[in-house]
Amino acid sequence: MLDGQPWLLFCGAAFLGVVAIGAAPAALGSHSSVTHREGASPQELSLDFAQAPDLFFSRTSRPLRYRLRVTTGTASERFALRFHAPRIPGGGSAAMLDGRLQVRGALVLGDRAETVGTLVCGAHGAEVRVVTQDVTAPANTTSILEFSYRPARAVAPFRRQNLRLSVHASNRLVGAAAVRGTLRRAIAVRSRQPLRRGRSGVRIRLVADRSTGAGGFGQRLPSYRRGTSLRVSGNTKPRLRNQVLIVRRAAPPKKGSRQPTIRNEQIKTDRRGRFRYRWDPSRVGAHQLSIHYRRQRGNVTNDRTCPIGVWIGAMARYPRAA
Repeated sequence: MLDGQPWLLFCGAAFLGVVAIGAAPAALGSHSSVTHREGASPQELSLDFAQAPDLFFSRTSRPLRYRLRVTTGTASERFALRFHAPRIPGGGSAAMLDGRLQVRGALVLGDRAETVGTLVCGAHGAEVRVVTQDVTAPANTTSILEFSYRPARAVAPFRRQNLRLSVHASNRLVGAAAVRGTLRRAIAVRSRQPLRRGRSGVRIRLVADRSTGAGGFGQRLPSYRRGTSLRVSGNTKPRLRNQVLIVRRAAPPKKGSRQPTIRNEQIKTDRRGRFRYRWDPSRVGAHQLSIHYRRQRGNVTNDRTCPIGVWIGAMARYPRAA
């Protein structure tokens, strides 16, 4: 993980509204699974999870299978379902929707859209994808919507992390902008919290005594004079007691070279999992610093921070990011 990090690709997440709208596939399964409730008293739409995974295995291809139950009252309903995968704090998604939505019952799928958030610094998890699906549900029916999520193969989720999937029903349809849904109110449901299995990620907190930047799109880095020294410190959760961390520094290219100068230096945490480092970026230009961990013991996996950055020298020489 120490190699191949793009120069001047700083930490951040730029969310791109990539929407693909199209006709949905035909419903799968027979109508024998539909429960008709003739003469039932009027009621609103209800959602609940008929099935959700009990275990979440870190860094595996084993799918997480869900079954969402959709029940209507005496009136048919038209609405949009928005699927939110569990998020990793400071990172991406812990899982991604895998394949098509399958219907068991009279539910009719309409247009579908995906909003994609591209991770510029993909230290944790997969890219963030929010899937929205238009749905029409006939009156007095109960249908099942089946789907799977696949855990991210990147760094494992943290300990005590929320791994519950949430589904929101609203009148904000994907297709036919002039048409709204028929729900009386928005509805949100969440699956139960699965037990996590496998090694967990390490949450490394990195701060500096002077202002540093993430170098996002269109942003400028804090500028300092040559000879400026920065004190960098942080901590780890779970506490990595007396373990080695790697400080990765990236300096501007030397004269005649196009490649940044990369240096790695080892430091050690104390008994509380804390660390300190003195950073002396001297060459004129943009500098980066990040902390990397290679598993030494315990039920944790390799991990790293997103880089922090500063500009040394005259700020006028630093162009805005494209």
